[in-house]
Amino acid sequence: MSVSRKAISVLVVAVGCIMMTGVLLRSHGVSDLRYLVSDNGDDGREKSQHAVVLVEQLKKNKPVQRFVMTKVEKTGSSTLRGILARYIMNNKLNVLTSCKCVHIKWTNKKSWTIGPRKKEKADALVNHAIYNKSFLQKFMKPGYEHIALVREPISWFKSAVRCFTKFGNDEIRNRFHFTNPGPLKPEEVATNDSLLFVTRFYKDLPDAWFHLGQLLWYGFNYADRNNITAINSFIASLIKQADVIMLYDQLDASLVLLKRKFHWTFLDIFYTSYGLMANSEEELSKKSIKKILSKEVNLGDKLLYDGMNRTWWNYPELREQHFWEEVKHFKELNREVNAYCSRKHELDDRAFVIPASEWHEALTVTPQLCFYLRLPSSNRNMVNQINDYADKKCTF
Repeated sequence: MSVSRKAISVLVVAVGCIMMTGVLLRSHGVSDLRYLVSDNGDDGREKSQHAVVLVEQLKKNKPVQRFVMTKVEKTGSSTLRGILARYIMNNKLNVLTSCKCVHIKWTNKKSWTIGPRKKEKADALVNHAIYNKSFLQKFMKPGYEHIALVREPISWFKSAVRCFTKFGNDEIRNRFHFTNPGPLKPEEVATNDSLLFVTRFYKDLPDAWFHLGQLLWYGFNYADRNNITAINSFIASLIKQADVIMLYDQLDASLVLLKRKFHWTFLDIFYTSYGLMANSEEELSKKSIKKILSKEVNLGDKLLYDGMNRTWWNYPELREQHFWEEVKHFKELNREVNAYCSRKHELDDRAFVIPASEWHEALTVTPQLCFYLRLPSSNRNMVNQINDYADKKCTF
């Protein structure tokens, strides 16, 4: 049977467009091309037209460049802030950030600034601040995406004790006359109500150190701490407001999810862990775990985690096998990039080029990226980077 040149040309165009669409779709997180070919016997020309439409749609997917992440202590938020702050500076976004301090206190205008363009509202916020929608609507440009990060409450409690009772946290240590240089053990705090329910001095910060810490950073009213109905209502509202939920215990997968939803690239989400990312090895007794998860202590944080955890696992992307293959690929690349950057001073000035794969085009690891990844793992280092970017007077 003879085949006309016209038919061959149509077939070549269709195959070429479908292959090109496959690369673009996979780079944006779409792994299955089966829907490009319908079951009704469409000819090559129709398939080609369908592919071209999808390519044009992909071109319209602009990266998200307005976002809010109010840092919640001990949830991996310092690591995430490092990623987001780098994106802000690389893309010259206007940022609402702290000024000569770590925490934003909304009622104290001297504690925060917007920059580098002072007369504009902010594109992004990635600081410690109690989530306050009314303040955000007043000072942020409209249409921002809300990123919400959460951690399993027992893991969170261990990390909080390890961090907040270590040498240097004078507010707690001085009040309880601690003399030992190391942090307390979680069991010591869980069995001492004076410590477990210790409150903070400062206004515009969560009322307690170890009690409902995650809910309070998200703006929950501490006066309603024993009202389960109020807690559940608050959590339901918060989940509706969250555009991207991220889990501490699924950080790499959460970052790939963020990349897909924001139409970013792997270069935007490579990271080095900041702060105390590791879980405390100190064990808690069953009695103490039961106490911490009780209504009187941190049941609210457990309900928050359970609600956000369910929502996260229901994201449609997570049901794709290709998504988890991409997560595995990202983990491997992140290790390679960090290993390269850690020895960058031993190498010449040539950039590290990651070959193209089914998930991305060729990626160039620049000295600037290595600079950010090699910053000492301290909260203040990245705070000063973003503060200096917004307003040099705010560096401390």
